[in-house]
Amino acid sequence: MLTLLNLRDEENLVEQVTVCGNIKFRYLIEFERDVFSLGSKKLTEYCEGRDVLVVVSSTVYDILGCVIEECFSKRSASVATRIVSITDSENDKNIEHVLGLCKVAKTVGIDRKGIFIAVGGGVLMDMVGLAASIYRRKVDYIRVPTTLLGQVDAAVGIKTAVNFDGHKNLIGSFHPPMAVFNDVKLLASLPVYQSRCGLAEIVKMAISLDRGLFNKIEPRMDSIIKPKLDNDWNFLEEVIAESTISMVEQIESNFYEADLARYVDFGHTFSPVIEEDSQYQIGHGHAVAMDMALSTQLSFDKGWLAQEDRDRIIKVLMRIGLEVRFDLLDEVDRLWYAIEKIMEHRGALNLVVPVEIGKSTFIRDLKTIDRIDLVNSVNGLRKFYEN
Repeated sequence: MLTLLNLRDEENLVEQVTVCGNIKFRYLIEFERDVFSLGSKKLTEYCEGRDVLVVVSSTVYDILGCVIEECFSKRSASVATRIVSITDSENDKNIEHVLGLCKVAKTVGIDRKGIFIAVGGGVLMDMVGLAASIYRRKVDYIRVPTTLLGQVDAAVGIKTAVNFDGHKNLIGSFHPPMAVFNDVKLLASLPVYQSRCGLAEIVKMAISLDRGLFNKIEPRMDSIIKPKLDNDWNFLEEVIAESTISMVEQIESNFYEADLARYVDFGHTFSPVIEEDSQYQIGHGHAVAMDMALSTQLSFDKGWLAQEDRDRIIKVLMRIGLEVRFDLLDEVDRLWYAIEKIMEHRGALNLVVPVEIGKSTFIRDLKTIDRIDLVNSVNGLRKFYEN
């Protein structure tokens, strides 16, 4: 809608032009097993009659390259189809690689009605999503997450980003995908460490928001980390769906992050610095698990969380199997630095801590905690792990 105010007349000149936009979007998160098999038509139906650039993690391509090539081999010669594999480590997550994808799309001749398809983990989906948001001023893209962390976290929202000038995710955009395909069978070859990192994000949702989910996964965590039977795969898909629903319920009214007090940021205050100080040897989900353990202990020490719930939470975090690096948590100045940096980003501390299983609150400013609280909580956490 465009409105002209104070239009020119005999005495007045135009003073204002008000422009009001109304951006709406809708996309489906499809649960589709064997998404690249010729018997599954959903993915290729999205691409019918449109140019396609499929970007695949090099690790995934080594395993599924032939299957992916076969999936797109029947497309009409009248449309462009290009499949490329790229490396997608944290060091690859930069604007140069994004521009490289745009150059490939231009070389292939992808037009404005074209589609990018991201097949890989969170880093790759972020890069492809950002490329799609700037190529020809925006084209559609589809996410096919191949990690548990990607399926329950990175693929759910509309953010895209790359690292820049030493800062993680400093450059980015909000660009909703056209669709997301969660194929639980793509997780079959996932390294155990990455499964544990993904489980940490599911546990995050359970601790902070969903007691029922916590109760469901508490006795069956091994089935999530390494599914073996059909029932395990069914259970994993069910857990991914429930975690996704909880995530969507939290962010659907705040996709563009106008409000940076978000319960889904549990475990995301200290974790960025933990990752950085490990030189990214510690994965994102691993750092989030360490952050959640510290935040849980802090809540207990402040008298907000009952011991029974603290014990259950920490024991579940321990059962994920991700080591707590106390050499990093002992760096209290770095933990305090993490608080200062997150306050710059959020405009307030908004540190999420559990007050019971499935319910959280915010520590909103620095009047509530100090360095001594962090020291005490690190020591309390160490004592719990040692016992």
